[in-house]
Parts: sequence; structure tokens; C-alpha cells
Amino acid sequence: MGIANKSKPINAASIKRNFVLNLLNTVTALLFPLITFPYASRILFAEGIGRVQFFLSIIDYITLCTALGIPLYAVREIARVRDDTVLRSKTTTEILLLHALLTLAGYGVVLLLAFTIAKIEVDVPLFLLLSATLFFNAIGVAWFYQAIEDFKYITIRTLIVRVVSLVALFVFVKNRNDLFYYAAILVIANVGSNVFNFFRLRKYILFIPWKELNLWKHLKPALRIFILNLMISIYVNLDSIMLGFLKDEQAVGFYTAATRVTKAVIGIVSSLGMVLLPRFSNMISNRQ
Repeated sequence: MGIANKSKPINAASIKRNFVLNLLNTVTALLFPLITFPYASRILFAEGIGRVQFFLSIIDYITLCTALGIPLYAVREIARVRDDTVLRSKTTTEILLLHALLTLAGYGVVLLLAFTIAKIEVDVPLFLLLSATLFFNAIGVAWFYQAIEDFKYITIRTLIVRVVSLVALFVFVKNRNDLFYYAAILVIANVGSNVFNFFRLRKYILFIPWKELNLWKHLKPALRIFILNLMISIYVNLDSIMLGFLKDEQAVGFYTAATRVTKAVIGIVSSLGMVLLPRFSNMISNRQ
């Protein structure tokens, strides 16, 4: 693929349609754990669910740090230049490579925790399996498809992966010894579809020579967003981590069940914001 000197605008769907599609995606994301949780908790008990949730809460913090505010920052930046093929390709490649480098550093932290923290050492394979979330988030470029407002693709591929994951849960998770299968299905349901995102990216971007890239210019603005995301994450995830260290996995399991529904409303409210951000960013860049 060579670099073209022409723009290739991306036609975005209406905001109403995007909102409905994103809302559908959000609702299915909320329904999946509500459907699977009663079955999984009956098979794996509070201790098994609690162990997975405890490890996931730690992985979520590492994911947050390696992402460094990139998902939200990238939506804004790609939306601004999405009508210019070269700028779109250059910005996407820079952000993708920056995220990949940060993810490598994140895996260093994963290995350090896996072999130094007693509560993690009891089940290192499970912790490492859940850390696959880092990899899938790095290659997933979900922010790109949000920026170009391709919510139809996002919704369809996510629905397919979640349905397959739901079937896999009932097929493979049969007793307490299947905790590893449960964790793998959970990872696939949440971020497994990101593999398709990565390969489909070739449809939208061109090859940009390394010498023309400037990864580090995105670091400072993304860091500002990261600080805001960190404050939100402390409210959302720190409770499970603290409970896991202060008590045990069983307590985390019971707590997860109690908070599952209350956190559902947040996703519904925020779904409109994810639809408006790319559209407004693009309009501002076009002086509209």
C-alpha cells in the first residue's frame, strides 16, 4: 500500500442510528454477565468467582495504565482527521504503536506481580490468562471504529462473539475445576472480538514509513485524560482489590454479585457520550 495524496471521506451514519446501535451494544454487555453470573456462581461458587474478579480488578488497573488515556484521546484525534486518508493512517499508526509499547511495559508489571504477591502466586496461570486482556486491548483499536462512527460493525461483531461465548460457557463450565475455562470465556466475551478489529484495519489505513511517524507527541495529551480515567477507576475497581487483600476471594465473590446491577446504569448513561464525541470532534475540525 502506498501513500496517496487524496482524501477519502468516511460517511457516518445518523446520530440516532449510532446511538441505538451503541445502546444495543451496551445493553448486551450488561446482560451477558447478568445471564452468565447465576450459572457461573452456582458452578464455581463465590470463591471461584471472587478469585477471577480479584485478578481482573488488578489487570484492569494495569490495562488502564498501559492505555494511558489513549482510547478516549484516540477517538477525538481520529475523528478530527478521518476524512483525510494520509492523516488518518498516520495518526492511527502512531497511536497503535504507542499503545503496543506501553503494553509491553504493562506485561513487565504483570510478571512482577505474578511472582511477588502471595495472593497471586496461588494461581499464576489464571492471572496470566486474564492478562491477555492487555494484548487484546492493544491490538483492538476499538477507538478507531468509534472515531469513524462504524457502530454497526462494532455491534454486530460484539453480538456474535458474546453469543458464542455464552454457548461456550454452558458447554465447557461444568464443575469447580473449570475455573480456567470460565476465565478464558470471560476474556473472549469482553475483548476477543478485538482480533477482527486489527485485521479489518487494513481497509481504512495506508502504510506509513517509520521515519514519518512521531509516537511521542500523543503521550502528553493522552496522559491528561489518563489522570481523569484513573480517578474514575479508583471509584469503580479499587473496592474489589481492597476487599481481596483485606478478606478473601469468597468475600469478593459476594460483593461482585451485589454490585453487578448497580454498575449497569453507568454504561447506559455513557453510551450517548461515545456517540457524540467523534461527531462533535469532526464537526469542530471542519469549523462547523
